[in-house]
Amino acid sequence: MNPEKIKKLAKQGNPEAIAVLLNRSLQPQGVTAKVGRENNNLQVMLESAQVPSMDLTPRICQGLINLGVKSIERVQIYGRQIGEEIPDWNQDIDLANPTESNPIEADSSVSVANNEPQDLSSSVTSQVKINTHKTSTFETDQVTDNYQNPPQAHFATEPKPSLKPASQTKRFLNFVLDSLFFLLLYFFIVIVIFIIWSVFNPELLETNEATALEDLIYNLIAYILFLLYYQVTESLWSKSPAKFITKTRVVNNRDQKPSSGQIFHRSAARYIPFEAFSFLTSNHPRGWHDKVSKTKVVDD
Repeated sequence: MNPEKIKKLAKQGNPEAIAVLLNRSLQPQGVTAKVGRENNNLQVMLESAQVPSMDLTPRICQGLINLGVKSIERVQIYGRQIGEEIPDWNQDIDLANPTESNPIEADSSVSVANNEPQDLSSSVTSQVKINTHKTSTFETDQVTDNYQNPPQAHFATEPKPSLKPASQTKRFLNFVLDSLFFLLLYFFIVIVIFIIWSVFNPELLETNEATALEDLIYNLIAYILFLLYYQVTESLWSKSPAKFITKTRVVNNRDQKPSSGQIFHRSAARYIPFEAFSFLTSNHPRGWHDKVSKTKVVDD
């Protein structure tokens, strides 16, 4: 496609053309931009080997302003690490009401107006389609369900960052403290059951070894109580007891309170072997129970 035609289409708000111009500026920094549009809203997904910096947001917005894209009133920018489904951050910027007292910062390192593409016609389509799930793509005329309804806060002056993911240290503390609280609760309930049971079966006090039936009952109590421990607390308060101490909470991929169904999937996924250590493999820790339930733990 002719560079001048791409620039002309970009000025008209064509997401494919905007993607080409953005990628020409961003790819030297190892960042890829994928662009979608819904009415007057433009969605930009930034991806790189490490989570892209939020500092790119004002630069991208300034480039759009310089380009003169009058049909775009709002820009929703997301940043995530390659291979992740849920963004680590998102920012919502209103281009229709800029303020003179706090203008969007200009930066020559990202400019969609002054960097014309060269020989990029073959990559136009591929730059604006990505798999967010196994069955959905990021199209030029719509956004996927994951990003269709991000927080709608109004930012007339400057972008506001999304909720900050909880650190690995806090996630580890949550695991240790919740394990301790669960064990205390389990032993308390087992002792109460043992006392009640011994009243109706005095012979229980005379035996030193538990029967197979007793072992089965104690195991069932442990499995059910473990599920209820997280299901009840995180459904009610979006927090397990440990998260009250570390000042963290559970949210869904739109930074909202998760549904009871999501909490159930999150709680049940904890039975997966070695799942408790799965969050240690990412700089922005998300365990398997986070990914299965489409939730995350953030600072409160």
